[in-house]
Amino acid sequence: IDLGAPGTVPSATTAASAGNANTVGGHAAACPGGTTLIGGVCFDSASNPVAPTQNAAAEACAAKGGWLPSPEDLYSVRGDLNLGTGVGTEHQYTDEVYANTSGANYSTVVVDGTGAITEQGINSPSRYFCVYPLVR
Repeated sequence: IDLGAPGTVPSATTAASAGNANTVGGHAAACPGGTTLIGGVCFDSASNPVAPTQNAAAEACAAKGGWLPSPEDLYSVRGDLNLGTGVGTEHQYTDEVYANTSGANYSTVVVDGTGAITEQGINSPSRYFCVYPLVR
Protein backbone atom coordinates (compact mmCIF):
# COMPACT_ATOMS: atom_id res chain seq x y z
CA ILE A 1 0.00 0.00 0.00
CA ASP A 2 1.33 3.42 -0.98
CA LEU A 3 0.55 5.60 2.11
CA GLY A 4 1.20 8.80 0.16
CA ALA A 5 -1.42 8.04 -2.48
CA PRO A 6 -4.76 8.66 -0.64
CA GLY A 7 -4.23 12.43 -0.13
CA THR A 8 -5.94 14.51 2.59
CA VAL A 9 -9.21 13.32 4.05
CA PRO A 10 -11.83 16.10 3.38
CA SER A 11 -12.64 16.71 7.05
CA ALA A 12 -8.93 16.99 7.87
CA THR A 13 -8.62 19.87 5.40
CA THR A 14 -11.34 21.76 7.31
CA ALA A 15 -9.70 20.98 10.66
CA ALA A 16 -6.35 22.25 9.42
CA SER A 17 -7.93 25.64 8.66
CA ALA A 18 -10.17 25.91 11.74
CA GLY A 19 -8.74 29.30 12.61
CA ASN A 20 -8.19 30.64 16.09
CA ALA A 21 -9.55 28.36 18.82
CA ASN A 22 -9.34 31.29 21.29
CA THR A 23 -12.24 33.15 19.67
CA VAL A 24 -15.94 32.47 19.26
CA GLY A 25 -17.63 34.49 16.54
CA GLY A 26 -14.80 37.02 16.71
CA HIS A 27 -15.07 37.42 20.51
CA ALA A 28 -12.22 36.53 22.87
CA ALA A 29 -12.62 33.16 24.56
CA ALA A 30 -10.06 33.44 27.33
CA CYS A 31 -9.92 34.70 30.88
CA PRO A 32 -8.63 38.26 31.36
CA GLY A 33 -5.30 38.78 33.08
CA GLY A 34 -5.33 38.28 36.84
CA THR A 35 -8.14 35.74 36.67
CA THR A 36 -8.40 31.96 36.60
CA LEU A 37 -10.83 29.69 34.78
CA ILE A 38 -13.01 27.60 37.10
CA GLY A 39 -16.16 25.84 35.95
CA GLY A 40 -16.48 27.75 32.68
CA VAL A 41 -16.20 31.26 34.15
CA CYS A 42 -13.26 33.43 35.13
CA PHE A 43 -12.72 34.32 38.81
CA ASP A 44 -10.29 36.90 40.11
CA SER A 45 -7.14 34.97 41.05
CA ALA A 46 -6.99 36.71 44.42
CA SER A 47 -9.54 38.39 46.63
CA ASN A 48 -10.06 42.12 46.16
CA PRO A 49 -9.38 44.46 49.09
CA VAL A 50 -12.10 45.01 51.68
CA ALA A 51 -15.07 46.94 50.31
CA PRO A 52 -17.12 49.04 52.75
CA THR A 53 -20.47 47.78 51.41
CA GLN A 54 -21.88 45.02 49.23
CA ASN A 55 -23.03 47.66 46.74
CA ALA A 56 -19.50 49.10 46.47
CA ALA A 57 -18.15 45.61 45.72
CA ALA A 58 -20.85 44.99 43.09
CA GLU A 59 -20.11 48.33 41.43
CA ALA A 60 -16.36 47.62 41.41
CA CYS A 61 -16.99 44.27 39.69
CA ALA A 62 -19.33 45.88 37.14
CA ALA A 63 -16.71 48.54 36.35
CA LYS A 64 -14.32 45.71 35.43
CA GLY A 65 -16.91 43.91 33.28
CA GLY A 66 -17.84 41.32 35.88
CA TRP A 67 -20.25 40.60 38.72
CA LEU A 68 -20.30 39.26 42.26
CA PRO A 69 -20.64 35.48 42.38
CA SER A 70 -23.60 33.66 43.89
CA PRO A 71 -23.22 31.90 47.26
CA GLU A 72 -23.21 28.55 45.41
CA ASP A 73 -20.47 29.74 43.04
CA LEU A 74 -18.19 30.73 45.91
CA TYR A 75 -18.94 27.65 47.98
CA SER A 76 -18.03 25.43 45.03
CA VAL A 77 -14.62 27.12 44.47
CA ARG A 78 -13.55 27.29 48.13
CA GLY A 79 -10.93 24.58 47.47
CA ASP A 80 -9.44 26.52 44.54
CA LEU A 81 -9.49 30.11 45.85
CA ASN A 82 -8.55 31.56 49.23
CA LEU A 83 -11.89 32.78 50.58
CA GLY A 84 -10.47 33.70 53.99
CA THR A 85 -10.72 32.37 57.51
CA GLY A 86 -14.10 33.81 58.43
CA VAL A 87 -12.53 36.00 61.12
CA GLY A 88 -13.24 39.74 60.86
CA THR A 89 -13.54 40.67 57.18
CA GLU A 90 -11.92 37.41 56.03
CA HIS A 91 -14.94 36.27 54.01
CA GLN A 92 -16.35 37.13 50.59
CA TYR A 93 -19.42 39.06 49.47
CA THR A 94 -21.90 37.34 47.17
CA ASP A 95 -24.64 38.71 44.92
CA GLU A 96 -27.33 37.70 47.44
CA VAL A 97 -29.31 40.60 48.97
CA TYR A 98 -32.54 40.21 50.92
CA ALA A 99 -34.64 41.98 53.56
CA ASN A 100 -34.81 40.57 57.05
CA THR A 101 -38.17 39.59 58.55
CA SER A 102 -39.13 43.17 59.42
CA GLY A 103 -38.18 44.35 55.91
CA ALA A 104 -36.26 47.38 57.17
CA ASN A 105 -32.70 46.04 57.13
CA TYR A 106 -31.00 44.35 54.22
CA SER A 107 -28.53 41.50 54.51
CA THR A 108 -26.18 39.66 52.22
CA VAL A 109 -24.65 36.21 52.27
CA VAL A 110 -20.91 35.83 52.74
CA VAL A 111 -18.80 32.70 52.27
CA ASP A 112 -15.40 31.91 53.77
CA GLY A 113 -12.71 29.31 53.12
CA THR A 114 -13.99 26.96 55.82
CA GLY A 115 -17.20 26.57 53.81
CA ALA A 116 -19.24 28.63 56.27
CA ILE A 117 -22.14 30.46 54.64
CA THR A 118 -23.34 33.28 56.87
CA GLU A 119 -25.26 36.53 56.62
CA GLN A 120 -24.21 40.06 57.40
CA GLY A 121 -25.56 43.53 56.80
CA ILE A 122 -24.98 44.91 53.32
CA ASN A 123 -23.21 47.89 54.91
CA SER A 124 -20.68 45.73 56.77
CA PRO A 125 -17.24 45.46 55.14
CA SER A 126 -16.01 42.34 53.40
CA ARG A 127 -13.59 41.17 50.76
CA TYR A 128 -14.89 40.03 47.38
CA PHE A 129 -14.10 38.16 44.19
CA CYS A 130 -15.44 39.21 40.81
CA VAL A 131 -16.53 36.75 38.13
CA TYR A 132 -16.22 37.38 34.37
CA PRO A 133 -17.60 35.64 31.29
CA LEU A 134 -15.19 33.40 29.39
CA VAL A 135 -16.38 34.84 26.06
CA ARG A 136 -16.35 38.64 25.82
